[in-house]
Amino acid sequence: MKRYPPEPGTQPGVQPAAQQPQPVTHTHHEFASTGPIAPVEAPAPVAQPAARNHSEELLAVVGYLGVLFFAFLPALVIFLLTRQSSAYLRFHAARAVNLSVTLILFDLSAVIVGLMLALDTVVLSLAVALPLATALWLAAAAYLVRTALATARGEAYDPPAWLCVQVLHQVAPAG
Repeated sequence: MKRYPPEPGTQPGVQPAAQQPQPVTHTHHEFASTGPIAPVEAPAPVAQPAARNHSEELLAVVGYLGVLFFAFLPALVIFLLTRQSSAYLRFHAARAVNLSVTLILFDLSAVIVGLMLALDTVVLSLAVALPLATALWLAAAAYLVRTALATARGEAYDPPAWLCVQVLHQVAPAG
């Protein structure tokens, strides 16, 4: 900001046309400008393979609901036993294992928060970590039940991305 008086013939606060800032246009030489830029689309959801029979649907539901009580073990057993024979079970068991691993990571973070707060007082630690872990389990249980019910009905349901870290690939079959 200028602190001296303006030059004669100029108005305060108005710059001459030669000194006014011009809009800057950026050009990128990597991309040819052939027209308007297309909007970025969200990634397409993973296609769910069709179930062959009722027992496959039941095993997929057991894989999801087993996460609530036995962590990743039921889903991992289903994944390992049926990965060559059934694309439907491989897809849903992989998703259930991914959901379970994400829950384990969230619970581990709640334990770390609890341990850090235990350095202050154990009561504060329990007052924060237990409700946090309970809220995480309840939210995960709601999404797991939704996913299991959609699987039982033969519908596609994608749980939120924040709840499903991809550890095992959920590859839909080609044909």
